[in-house]
Amino acid sequence: MRTFTTYGAALVLAGLTLGTSLAASAASASTGEENDGPRTTWTVEPAAGDGADDRVSLRHDVDPGSSATDAVEVRNFGPSAATFRIYASDGVVGESGAFDILPPGQESTDAGTWVTFDDVPAASLDSAGAMTLQLEPDSSTVIPVSIAVPEDAVPGDHPAGIVAELVPADEHRVQLTSRVGVRLHLRVSGDLAAQVEAAGVAVDWSPGWNPFASGDLRVSYLLRNTGNVRLGTSAVLEVAGPFGLLPVRTEDTRREILPGEEVQVVADVPLWALFWTRGGITVTPAAVGEDAPEAAVTPSSTEIESVTIPWPQLVALLLIAAALYLRRRRRQHADRAVQARIDSAVAEATAAADPDRAPAQRAEEAAGT
Repeated sequence: MRTFTTYGAALVLAGLTLGTSLAASAASASTGEENDGPRTTWTVEPAAGDGADDRVSLRHDVDPGSSATDAVEVRNFGPSAATFRIYASDGVVGESGAFDILPPGQESTDAGTWVTFDDVPAASLDSAGAMTLQLEPDSSTVIPVSIAVPEDAVPGDHPAGIVAELVPADEHRVQLTSRVGVRLHLRVSGDLAAQVEAAGVAVDWSPGWNPFASGDLRVSYLLRNTGNVRLGTSAVLEVAGPFGLLPVRTEDTRREILPGEEVQVVADVPLWALFWTRGGITVTPAAVGEDAPEAAVTPSSTEIESVTIPWPQLVALLLIAAALYLRRRRRQHADRAVQARIDSAVAEATAAADPDRAPAQRAEEAAGT
């Protein structure tokens, strides 16, 4: 159940976030008190009989070709009459990870097309099956809902939502869509498969420039629900150098991925590179909330590997080696120069002490060479 507030015809965009997480809270928004017109507040809740019940969503297990019935209550808490457009749409999970419906203008192709509304007083249905409902101040209407499952419906989860959108009094003013709704869980019987895998893995190595700091390994991949039931996931990325040296680990957790949907994940991990990095991504599916997958749940693994050359450290080692080599060469040159001076001094001293022997010695040395 959700509550939404707006002032007059100036509307606030509030994405449809539906599900059990809303059981303990109500959402509200307004454009500010400077807008003309009275405040309008409304809710959409699951209903039974003459009014709303304590459910937080509509939930049905159905067979292909079968049908089900339910109801929602739309209540206007505002001090003025208001008009609402009631319609159903396929469910999706947005980038924030919250449940939503298709954006305006995008047509449903699945469970959103299975839902129809029975006519009620002060309401009319258009050619697309959407209902226009007028409600007096502080009043409500229970709308019966019919769900017709096609014969060729595939087994598994088919998410949808039923929303109530405020119709502005002034249609000529620039508007933003304002809508709230209730989630519709539909599970078609048959063989169920619970599987999420990592696909489209790409690895990018950035060694940086500081030889005294680790580089960054960016691993991007898609978490793809290849089964037919909604699942949460825990994706663990583990990589290490040769022989398992310098391992790193990171984890990504998703609350819900719908069947056929995929979520982009980008993991940046600090890494001390050792020329070659190997590892893998292990994806473990999990139940969403209290929903049991009712199918065998097995983790999936995807191996990754990448050339990760530690260029800053190599350059630093080369500079250090070059400096040590040049220092050694300078020291050897200096040692030879000192030895030459010593040899020259000894020769001069010997010649001075025995001048007669010096010519003969020089002659012997010349003969010996």
